[in-house]
Amino acid sequence: GRTLEDLKLLVSELVTHRVRNGRPGETLTLELRAGQSVRCGVRDEGPATLPPGLGLRLIDLVASGWGVSRERQLTHTWVEARD
Repeated sequence: GRTLEDLKLLVSELVTHRVRNGRPGETLTLELRAGQSVRCGVRDEGPATLPPGLGLRLIDLVASGWGVSRERQLTHTWVEARD
């Protein structure tokens, strides 16, 4: 199963990636849902295209899934970990 450390890593990498690639002064909204899986999402005004980086490679290795979508002028980047 997933450890608390795995979940901390996923949330940290997701938020760090959005902060580094976002615009100065923009607001990030963090969403967290737990059930059979834990899903963390960040909404911001940044671009929907994510540049590659070490954090995304780590997310690929640890997460059961992740993605990016754009709606209502906001980008939603999410990551999910299943037990």
